[in-house]
Amino acid sequence: MQSFKERIFYKLIILALSVGLITPAMAENKIDVVAMEKLANEGSELAQRIMGDLYIDGNQVLNVEKDLVKSFRWYEKAAKQGLVSAQNNIAYMYSEGLGVRQDYNKAGEWYRKAASSNHGGAQIGLGIMYANGEGVRQDYKIAKEWFGKACDNGEQIGCNNYRILNEQGN
Repeated sequence: MQSFKERIFYKLIILALSVGLITPAMAENKIDVVAMEKLANEGSELAQRIMGDLYIDGNQVLNVEKDLVKSFRWYEKAAKQGLVSAQNNIAYMYSEGLGVRQDYNKAGEWYRKAASSNHGGAQIGLGIMYANGEGVRQDYKIAKEWFGKACDNGEQIGCNNYRILNEQGN
């Protein structure tokens, strides 16, 4: 069974294939990291996102060492260009202090950007921030609103968290 990160990585590979960023040979775990980095440096937000994915955990097959700082920097470049999935990743990294100093205010800013584009994961992230009072005043009503939006976008975790808050009388 593939992990969540593996499934996301393969979806990105399929997307990269469909828009011509990589060739079929590269997709068979033979990604030319140097070529991908060149594309990323030339401004391709998808290539920047892929570079962030490579560095978040590292990749032994491709000889890429885990480097959270590099991962954050690549995601940030893609996020600033408007790539919603990268905005969500940046928010998560800020909220957990991965590759960057923990900063709930910045996490909230990036979650809001991604959530405004209906990114379910970002909506869950905002819900968690409000439920736990992380960088915002704890507010279960607002948390439920965000979890509800995530649920409406097909995110089961959003549905579950909404239900839990409801059962707790919040």
